[in-house]
Amino acid sequence: MLLGPTRPLRAQDRGTAPLPPPPGAPTQAARIELDLDPNTSEAHVQALPADSSVVVLLGRPNRPGGRETLFAFQQYDRDLHLRTERAVDVPDEFSFARICAEPRIVYALFSSTRVPGRFLVAAYDAQGGQVLTQVFDTKTVRNVVDLKAMDGHLFATVTLNDGQHLTALLLDVATGRLQFLSSVYEQLPTQLSFVADATAGRAEYVLTQTNGRKSRLQLKQLTDRGQLVSSEYVQAQSDRSLITAQLSPPQDTSTRLLTGTYSLRDPGYAQGLFATDLSAAAWGSRR
Repeated sequence: MLLGPTRPLRAQDRGTAPLPPPPGAPTQAARIELDLDPNTSEAHVQALPADSSVVVLLGRPNRPGGRETLFAFQQYDRDLHLRTERAVDVPDEFSFARICAEPRIVYALFSSTRVPGRFLVAAYDAQGGQVLTQVFDTKTVRNVVDLKAMDGHLFATVTLNDGQHLTALLLDVATGRLQFLSSVYEQLPTQLSFVADATAGRAEYVLTQTNGRKSRLQLKQLTDRGQLVSSEYVQAQSDRSLITAQLSPPQDTSTRLLTGTYSLRDPGYAQGLFATDLSAAAWGSRR
């Protein structure tokens, strides 16, 4: 007798009809297939909740076997019907790095493969269909590890050429000006998470800081122009180390939650979850 792995009986094996999906199960209301070669093309999708449209940044080779990539923004409506397509002039030295959006603008960031610290930003206006590009020469930035948009500005979390520090960069896409945020300058392996609150005009950072034995969190709130508004430390009253955390979305105004992971011994390994209320009513009784 041969023994092998067993498998559960399927509906066809039992001679019965498949079970219906549970209530509220997601359905595929629309579908579109793009004629792209996965070996030579790329597609980056950004949803716009304001009007339920989808913007796709496509990168396709200029010619078969060529190394030059042609980029274009394609915008689809909620039923995935093509609404607009706009070409983006991206020189051959740049490769795609990050994409993000605010309510009606989609931003794509490209990094130079020739000049370290040089970036190109392409901004697509989902209402008017126009595309604006800007080149930024930072000179000291190595990599962009996160990108968020707020009020026409980009907040980029970046590592520096020294390989030892992490900081934040404010990019003004309309004017081409850049600004390093001196209030966010940390020694690696510090981690940053970021939330953009456009309604309040605030940028909120959560920093993870450790001495190798115990770690804590620091919250920093900045204006949409990068000025520091407030700074606060969050640490557990016991021997627990708070490792990583994220803020709840700013749209949820009933509570302001900070949630993340903690450890009892080695801050490199998470052993549980924590949550704390950051709303004004919780001041003085925060747990």
